[in-house]
Amino acid sequence: MSSSEPEFNDAREYSSLEEVMNTLLTAKGKSFRELDQTGRALTGGNKGSLGQIIEESVLKYAINSDAAPDIHIGDTSYELKVTPLKHIKKRQTNLS
Repeated sequence: MSSSEPEFNDAREYSSLEEVMNTLLTAKGKSFRELDQTGRALTGGNKGSLGQIIEESVLKYAINSDAAPDIHIGDTSYELKVTPLKHIKKRQTNLS
């Protein structure tokens, strides 16, 4: 594995929810393009690409199409969901 490729957490296992949250908080304030280590943000057209960027580049596990939950903490499993927000500029109105 080259140094530019992320080391994957193939088992998608974490020791605690706090570990997952602290890992996710490293993405706070960054754009998806800043986080992306795979080039997915540049290709577009895939509605799941934002979640895939979080999976691969932040949580460090390979994307897959299986139905199993994404994150495992002991006997509890969680499914990762990513919802993008779109900033809409406030329109100026002319009140005369």
